[in-house]
Amino acid sequence: MSTASRRRLIRDFKRLSSDPPGGVSGAPCGDNIMIWNAVIFGPGETPFEDGTFRLLLTFDEQYPNKPPTVKFTSKMFHPNVYANGELCLDILQNRWSPTYDVAAVLTSIQSLLHDPNPNSPANSEAASLYSNNMKEYIRRTKKRSNKSNIANDLSNLSIQSAQIPQAPQYSQEYSSNALLWLSMALTPASLDRNTQVHEHVLRYNGWVSASHLIKHTPFLNQLKPFNGQQQLISQHIRNDPDCGLECMLDGTRGICIRRADTLDMDLDVDEMSVYLQGLPLSLSTYQGVFDFLKDKVPEIQSLHFPRLFSKGSDATGVYRGMVFVSFWSTSDASSVLTKWPWLSGTSAVNSSKNQIRSLSVQRWNELQEEYTAYCNKIRQQNQSHRAQLCAAAETHQSSMQSTSNTIDPDVKSQNNQDQTPQQPQFPSGCVLELTDVDSTTSKPAIRADVLKAVDQSELAYIEYTKALSLAVIRFTTSAAAAKAQQALGGEIISGIREANYWNSIPERLRLQALEKSGQASIDSEIPADSSEQGGLQSGLRVDAEDNKTKKKRRKSNKGDLVAGDV
Repeated sequence: MSTASRRRLIRDFKRLSSDPPGGVSGAPCGDNIMIWNAVIFGPGETPFEDGTFRLLLTFDEQYPNKPPTVKFTSKMFHPNVYANGELCLDILQNRWSPTYDVAAVLTSIQSLLHDPNPNSPANSEAASLYSNNMKEYIRRTKKRSNKSNIANDLSNLSIQSAQIPQAPQYSQEYSSNALLWLSMALTPASLDRNTQVHEHVLRYNGWVSASHLIKHTPFLNQLKPFNGQQQLISQHIRNDPDCGLECMLDGTRGICIRRADTLDMDLDVDEMSVYLQGLPLSLSTYQGVFDFLKDKVPEIQSLHFPRLFSKGSDATGVYRGMVFVSFWSTSDASSVLTKWPWLSGTSAVNSSKNQIRSLSVQRWNELQEEYTAYCNKIRQQNQSHRAQLCAAAETHQSSMQSTSNTIDPDVKSQNNQDQTPQQPQFPSGCVLELTDVDSTTSKPAIRADVLKAVDQSELAYIEYTKALSLAVIRFTTSAAAAKAQQALGGEIISGIREANYWNSIPERLRLQALEKSGQASIDSEIPADSSEQGGLQSGLRVDAEDNKTKKKRRKSNKGDLVAGDV
């Protein structure tokens, strides 16, 4: 019989299957859509971390207008869980809303494990320990969790999605690819770069939690095999005995997998790896790159996108036609280096945009060290030159002050009366200079940080020179520059350095900036004989040649091998 509540539960299940929240899973029991089994994996950095906790959800025909009855079937020691497993949770009582679905219920319970509410206790002993003796609370919680979690036997897993007609059906091709990626995540090359997974593999005799593996492996986190649902992963592994993987259900870590074969984890991965450049940009994903390469190169052990100095790319890397590929032997790597040699000179410039070329990872590392040393050298030169400019500016200012002091006071007073106050030729105090910028950042990342401090209308321009670790940021007003300085640090440039910066800006833009700043109108005249402006113009001439050098230097910094580490 189809009712409104049953139709709603079917929609809830489809949503939970297609877009599951992290760390939770659930499905109806057999053919009864009104009773669900669920599993919550303990949140990280809590006493429940790496734990697996089972729940029973019971619905009636008033759902979603009435909340389900929810209780833990695993034994729990928690301030808001009664001895019989029922929960003291507001959304299951007086704060329930028909907009909540099963996914929302499970994620709320997961949040409760992370942040208990001792002011509304269901277990007074746990609440008291949580408030007054956290060390003992953690010990008791972990002890109870270890005893009550599911036994190490997959046959006891009650969430059998294969019995659910609405469970997602994956093609044979998709299943094979997904299992292949899971297997590749456990190769020596992948583990060499993934210390968080490698530690688990070493500690637990090759076994690693499926959720931990997906969370901490960049390409699995992107591909999300079987939507990250552990019961589906275990089901497909068991249905494909030739996939090269084994699975089990661990009492504290949930479903775990490992490779069926025994691999030498002490291999020199660098000797078997190459860097490829010039791949089609349209590939974009790990699966696309793998499909493109698999018929052109020997068997691939692992793929890895390089980091490209962009915010948030530390884990996953960014695809820009470049990839590190690890093979199963040094001879395989050598054959790829022979097939796609790295050309040098003019021919490399003409061919690199259209042809694949390769470098050994050892050579890549050498070039990276050379590039880092070059950047450090330029940075030191820039800092030295900046110090010289500051010293020259201070000397010039002192000289001007001394000259002014020698002028007869009566003459100085007469000159001041004869002169009409003049507006500056550029807005002062609007340029912020950031030095020693993190080399792994990017211009968009700097912009995002700046916009946390000022409005978008107050930001005029950002100039970022990666090799010098230098960012010069122009604002529409001095007040905006001051706000950004308070948030980001750095120095608001002045004097000769400020004049030198504005002299490099086209006059039209300079006058527009002056008008926006409110410091003068766009028709303002510039004094020809002002002693202060004359001093600034003198400073401009001192640094004219340096501007040309910087432009050449920035141009020379644009190369192919500026993309992160291996």
